[in-house]
This record gives sequence, structure tokens and C-alpha cells, in this order.
Amino acid sequence: MAEVQLADLAVVELRRLAGQHGITGASRMRRGELEKLLATALGVAAPEPAPLVSPLAGLTVLQLRRQALDSGVRGAARMNKEQLLALLGPVLSSHSLSSAPAAEAPLPAEDPAFGYPESYGVDRVVLLVRDPEWLYSYWDVSGETWALLIQRGVTNPGNQWVRTLRVWDITDPTCSQHLVDIDLDDLSREWYFRAPVQNRVLAVEYGYRSPAGEFLVVARSNTVQVPRQTPSNLIDERYATLADTAYQLSLAGGDPTRPLGSADVDQRLADFLEEGLSSALFLGPRAAAG
Repeated sequence: MAEVQLADLAVVELRRLAGQHGITGASRMRRGELEKLLATALGVAAPEPAPLVSPLAGLTVLQLRRQALDSGVRGAARMNKEQLLALLGPVLSSHSLSSAPAAEAPLPAEDPAFGYPESYGVDRVVLLVRDPEWLYSYWDVSGETWALLIQRGVTNPGNQWVRTLRVWDITDPTCSQHLVDIDLDDLSREWYFRAPVQNRVLAVEYGYRSPAGEFLVVARSNTVQVPRQTPSNLIDERYATLADTAYQLSLAGGDPTRPLGSADVDQRLADFLEEGLSSALFLGPRAAAG
């Protein structure tokens, strides 16, 4: 058995091969132990262990930037992932995060399920309507903005800034009205809240409110139309007029004393459409009166 073949085998195959060569307890062994024992049994060199990969490599750019900020690294908001990894390695070398080997995980039976990233690195807030009474909003913050908020002291609990959704009524764009502020906790990325008004156009601003009332806007949302709670009081009778006329031209609406054949119905309907399709007859009495 060649060295490269041992390295290419899965753990379950290594365990099966160990059992064939009389190695006991193989079912509880990890890859490194199996490769070493099998190399001795087969008289070949054991494969070189794979280099340790820092757990930092699995973090997102936003997570790396926050780790850098917590470690006192300046300028992290403008660095890419490669720069952050190169910088954080030496900084965290004395901690177990960068020096401890990662535990060997069992091979998955199938490809892992897709997972959405923790952040997309953009300043964004989205507003959606669930029903006339409830609205839903979610948001995201870029690493650059997060760094600025930290530098300004906004995220410091001692400064008492409050994460806030500020709701606006912008039905009349020339005279927007501030409706309500909704206080958020520090861990939420989404929020359900009651619609303060109905049958109006709303938008929200995501940001931070100071104890003195200053509001720092991070992102502004799209606009939504909150529906009314009751059915519309507008009744359009134009379609009812057309439906009644079509019914009278059909076999069901014909004169029972003088039944119509299918050819008569076709002709009457064709004459009606030819005369009234582009006229006030088609549009109904309201259009005719105009």
C-alpha cells in the first residue's frame, strides 16, 4: 500500500483496512492513529500530517474586523480578508484561537446544507408589510460603519445610545411625519412591530438615538403601502352593466317565448361588441354621462 493511497482513503476505509490487518480498536481511532498503525503494518512511511489551519480562516470579513477592533488594531475597517488574517495571526498568537489545533470532525455523509452569511457588509434596512396591523423590518451594517460607530462611542453602553427604528409617514412626500420610535435590543437583526397607522405610505430609518434626542441615521428603508383594515367603499358598476348586457345576449338571458339558436346568439354578440366596444356603452353610464 503506497503512502499516497493511505492519505487518499476515507476514515471508514482506513478502519476497514485496519481490521483486515488485525488492528484492534480501529473503530475508535482517528485518522492520524489509523495511518500510523497501518503504515507500520504495511511497511510504508506514514503520510505527513496536514498543516494546521487557523480558525480565523473560517470567519467572515465583518467578524475579522470586529476581532481586530477588539484587539486594538487600527485601520481594520479598510482591510480585506487576507490583510486581516496576516495581521491577526501574530496579534493573537498567544491565545488558543490561533495556536490550538482544530478538532478533527467526522466526515459528513453528504454535502453540508447552504447557510446564509452573517452579514453582507452593507448599510441597509428593509421594511415589509405582514398585514394591516403588523410590519416587519430587518437590517445590516457594514464593517466601515461599525468601526465609525465604535470610534464615536455610540456602541459603548455607558454613553446610553439606543438602537432605534424611526417610523415615518411619507404619504405626502412634501410633508413627512415622524410617527414613532421603536427601541431595539443590541442583538436583534430583525423586528416585528405594530403599524402605527393604516392606509398610509410608511418608511423607517435605522440608527441610534442619544439621551439628548440626537438621532444618528445608519440606513433608510424602502417605502411600503400599509393596507386598510376594511374593504374599499368604492364600487365600480361599469363591469356589472357589461355583465348584465352580455347575459341578456346569451341563451340563458334570451326571451323564453322566442328561443334563440346558437347562430343568433353569435350574431347578436358580434353586433353588440362592434357597436359598443369603443363607445360609452361599453364603459357604462358613468362614462357616458361624462
